[in-house]
Amino acid sequence: MTNNDILRRIRYALELTDAQMGEAFAHGGVKCSKKEIISYMAREHEEDAVYCTPALLGQFLDGLIILKRGPRKDGAPLPPPPKELTNNDVFKKLRIALSMQEKEVLAAMAAGGQKLSKGELTALFRNPNHKHYRLCGDQILRNFLNGITRLRRSPKAAEEATEKAEEKATEKATEKAEKAAKKKSEGPSSTPENPWGSIKK
Repeated sequence: MTNNDILRRIRYALELTDAQMGEAFAHGGVKCSKKEIISYMAREHEEDAVYCTPALLGQFLDGLIILKRGPRKDGAPLPPPPKELTNNDVFKKLRIALSMQEKEVLAAMAAGGQKLSKGELTALFRNPNHKHYRLCGDQILRNFLNGITRLRRSPKAAEEATEKAEEKATEKATEKAEKAAKKKSEGPSSTPENPWGSIKK
């Protein structure tokens, strides 16, 4: 997905007006007119389309956090505009802006048609240098935004998706515990493995 795709999907998912889009940009340190916002929303093949840079999308997301949650209490300044912005960064900023707990994110993913385990979700938010870090592909981010769209428009779907996500997480935890208990009860194998394999005489 391009940055413009992401911006359009965020606006649609959160049902943001032109005025709210402008506020988010302003909170992020960017002054955007209504005409400019419409240009960012335009499809790439349209005449008035303007490319949304990683820096601009990053500033919008930082502003969205302030729009949704208010200014930081510690008075910390805005982070500098990013030179690069990964899907992981976008996902993380959206989660912060929407104050979503783990089960809510999993529910959104399920509503968007993709089930993730708690471990898989955690890997998306790890430091890129961590050995268990997982790159967030376009499909994951797209499904997350689709899930948010569905849940915001259907409270019943939100409740069902949350229940399913919790059930799935419980099933996986139970399965893991059962496997660990079975392995412990069986104990170590009494017959050591032959590293040389079978030897024909």
